[in-house]
Amino acid sequence: MADMPDLSHLTAEERAIIESVMMRQKQEEERENEIMRRKQDEVAVLEDTIRHRAEQQRKREWSSMPPATFASRQSLPMASDIFVTTAA
Repeated sequence: MADMPDLSHLTAEERAIIESVMMRQKQEEERENEIMRRKQDEVAVLEDTIRHRAEQQRKREWSSMPPATFASRQSLPMASDIFVTTAA
């Protein structure tokens, strides 16, 4: 263990008890870290799923719109096309 305190003044039995407690603590921290990693992975998968479904929904909405709804600006008539000026 990296941050092991000085246990040289303890009996072998006391040292074994403390080392056992520290080992269990380390194992518990590792389990907690694994749980957090799994939860983060779950969140990432859910975010990807939501993003994918939203994209599919947008595509469905766009494909069901009439063509004039999302026509580009270039295809719209210009004012000069609509108004005919006459020379006086």
